[in-house]
Amino acid sequence: MWPVTRHGERVIDHIKDEWGKLKMDKRWLNIIIGIILFFPFITGCARREVNEVVLNFWHPWGLYQEELEKYVKEEFEAMHPGIKLNISSVPPGLGGDKLLTSIVGGTPPEVALVDGSVMIDWAHRKALRPLNEFLQKSGIKKEDFFLPSWRQNVYEGRVYGLPLNADPNFALFWNKDLFKKANLDPERPPATLKELDEYIEKLNKFNEKGRLERTGMIPWDLYGGSNALYTWGWIFGGKFYDPSTGKLTMNHPKNIEALEWLISWAKRLGIRNIEGFFGQFTGRDGIEPFFMGKKAMVIRFYREIERLSKYAPDINFGVAPIPYPEGGRKNFAWIGGWCIVLPRGSKHPEEAFKFIRWLTATPEGANAIHKATRMLSAYKESPTFEKMKDDPKKRVFLEILKNSDWQRPLVPIQRLMQHELNQAVEFSLLGIKTPKEALDEAQVKLQKELNEIKKRY
Repeated sequence: MWPVTRHGERVIDHIKDEWGKLKMDKRWLNIIIGIILFFPFITGCARREVNEVVLNFWHPWGLYQEELEKYVKEEFEAMHPGIKLNISSVPPGLGGDKLLTSIVGGTPPEVALVDGSVMIDWAHRKALRPLNEFLQKSGIKKEDFFLPSWRQNVYEGRVYGLPLNADPNFALFWNKDLFKKANLDPERPPATLKELDEYIEKLNKFNEKGRLERTGMIPWDLYGGSNALYTWGWIFGGKFYDPSTGKLTMNHPKNIEALEWLISWAKRLGIRNIEGFFGQFTGRDGIEPFFMGKKAMVIRFYREIERLSKYAPDINFGVAPIPYPEGGRKNFAWIGGWCIVLPRGSKHPEEAFKFIRWLTATPEGANAIHKATRMLSAYKESPTFEKMKDDPKKRVFLEILKNSDWQRPLVPIQRLMQHELNQAVEFSLLGIKTPKEALDEAQVKLQKELNEIKKRY
């Protein structure tokens, strides 16, 4: 190594200092250049985030949350850049109360689902924003939907929602193999009430102790007493509301006659015997007696077809219109379903309506909701309907949608009506009251409440 003088040491130290500064300057220069180049990207992202609209959408179907995220959220967002969906499941028992609380508190979701049966209640209480201005701009009209589904949303000339799905309520399902065992034609279900009574009698099976082992049918086993009484009351020729007078008709003679017929089977089979029969199946998730060959006939809705395919693929069954009594309504059924709304105080109503329109009034939206939930759209141009034509079971429900002109009474006390009808059926089944007494009491109570609520709001 060469010797270095004191002067040489100072020169070397100076060179080191300058080189260090140069390296530092180069690092800072690279950082500054990087910031300059990256800044437009950062500000562009921020600008997009600021302009992006987020819609909170509340629904009651926790079972379908994953599917709604996949088919509804992803497909809508792909077709509508700048709008994001935040889909939240609110349990059905809490949904109405939580939604109403959020509206009163000024923090509602942008979009929500409301059961079609209570749409008039919500509209009467001014909890929803009318859609008329949006409908006029969009060109959407009632003829785009099945009429009963549309009617659920209309109150005093204003449209408060659009129908999301249409439930064709209901049809007769029968077990063809059990028909064979009872020496009945497996391809010929009962068409009249007289035939239905005869078939039930032949298909009932009791053990040596007189206990019910298999039933031909439990006529009121129809998703609750109110659904049973609405369905059979209308089939018998009754009605529950007269829009021309604004009066309820819960105790219409034909409604009483229908309930008396239901009770006649409770007496013939024995209500305790029936309770014991149903007790065998309590707690078996997804399973009901029809799936196990313990019921020969049931009245069910559309999605029961797919439930049978999943839980009881070996059941050989058919689907047909509900039998009717002499003088009653032939091939009768009614339509229910859920509606999608703008809660009062909803933010971003323009963007929210874009979502409502896409989900309810386009083939893409109708297809998305069917893929997510297997429910039938209320939109007549849904691609699902073309596929149903080739399936004789599903075709029965398609005909219901095309031909039915009925929905629950359009009055702002529908929830209370359902409660009172449930109670009327229960009290009659247990022998606490006669059908006439039960429906007379329901008529007085409900008419009084209807009169009061019309004054209150």
